[in-house]
Amino acid sequence: MSRLYVSLLIFLVCVCVCFAGAFLVKDSSDKINRKADEVYALIKSDNGAATDKANELLDLWEKEQIKLIPFTPMKRIDDISLIIYALPQTVLEKDGAAEVARIKFMINDLYAAEGFNIYDLF
Repeated sequence: MSRLYVSLLIFLVCVCVCFAGAFLVKDSSDKINRKADEVYALIKSDNGAATDKANELLDLWEKEQIKLIPFTPMKRIDDISLIIYALPQTVLEKDGAAEVARIKFMINDLYAAEGFNIYDLF
């Protein structure tokens, strides 16, 4: 009987870890998407503060990617990092709107790919 209790405990721990990972990925992607929306709006209005917001997005990404590393393949994080690190310079060259849209797409795809499903348990 104790084996049943141990296996149920292990199962519950796995479920909790999966839900915690899904929550962290959702929370981080929401923060990054909000900041990317601010950058996009400033780029579209030709505001000079777009570069400062792009730097804020870069700082936010550096903080949030640490939370994503345990739950996300490094290839996805590296792809997003390459675009975000180049974003302040891209904004200065007036090509930032497409890059911000690309960042938003990759972050949304990251959330969709890393969302919780029953296969994560096995």
